[in-house]
Amino acid sequence: MTRRREELVSAPNLDYPTFTKVQYQVFHELVKAQGADLSYITEEFYRWKYNPPAGSGKTAVIYLDDEMSAVNSMYPFQIRSPFGLHKGWQSCDTATMPQARGQGCFFSCISQLKSSLAQEALFFGFPNQNSKRGFEKLGWSVWREVDTWVFPLVLARNPQPTSLQEFEKFGEAVDHLNLQIASQGLTYLDRNAAYLNWRYLQHPQVKYRILAWVENEQWLGFVVTREAQVKGRRFLFIMELWSLTPELERALLSACVSVAAQQKLRHVLLFDSGHNDWAKWSSGFLRIPRRFLPKRQLLMGEVVGYSNAPLQHMNWRTQLGDWDAF
Repeated sequence: MTRRREELVSAPNLDYPTFTKVQYQVFHELVKAQGADLSYITEEFYRWKYNPPAGSGKTAVIYLDDEMSAVNSMYPFQIRSPFGLHKGWQSCDTATMPQARGQGCFFSCISQLKSSLAQEALFFGFPNQNSKRGFEKLGWSVWREVDTWVFPLVLARNPQPTSLQEFEKFGEAVDHLNLQIASQGLTYLDRNAAYLNWRYLQHPQVKYRILAWVENEQWLGFVVTREAQVKGRRFLFIMELWSLTPELERALLSACVSVAAQQKLRHVLLFDSGHNDWAKWSSGFLRIPRRFLPKRQLLMGEVVGYSNAPLQHMNWRTQLGDWDAF
């Protein structure tokens, strides 16, 4: 008879070598036919990922005969809304080995994580359309669809606006801009300097580029970009796109097209949820119909301990880049 044991582990105590092996084995099986790059799956990556500025992550683990067979993790962020700051936990990195499938491991893992949360904490994630029903059974609802925008063909390089400057790190200027963005009535992952520096400067594998629109030494908007390859094509990914006006967002998008041309890239990609659509259309970006997308991303979640909390109905803005996160 198979012996089953469940455990909730904090990030500092996680068995990273075994956890990384499970992640690689499961995801290699799922995406090997697509030729996806799994080089990011390393111990160093998960040690960084599960220790953001908001605190340490947690992992629910199921052992079968003392072998790590199913895992699901979550890690914390600060969420900003018109009501202030809130603690949010993102569910991620679900992996179940073949011998553990069909035994309710996913539900057990995510239930462990949920039961460890304080009252009125936001528990959320980015399921695709295929797993939507399963998360609804867990009590989650759809908060926002995440659209895919593409600039289909970069042909020429436009002059870079003189107000656009490149920076090596984030500081007080972005903290001030973050508070101004908050006054627009959005609900989003707080873009403070501590979070942004962790996310983009401390990433163990990827180098990002930070460009800010600066007038009178004040940041009025910024973008973060990187180069990546999707199905054999090289794209410029827009990781962050934030500004105080739609007109400025349009200028930043045009600047990103110039950056793509400079790097000899022919396509620009942005994952964003229904905000300033006019700026995207007028900059030459096209929204890909969801029925054509291989992974139709949804922001789903619940407010633990208060099912009717208004936050799930707020004006969420989400942006995805090279991982399933804001």
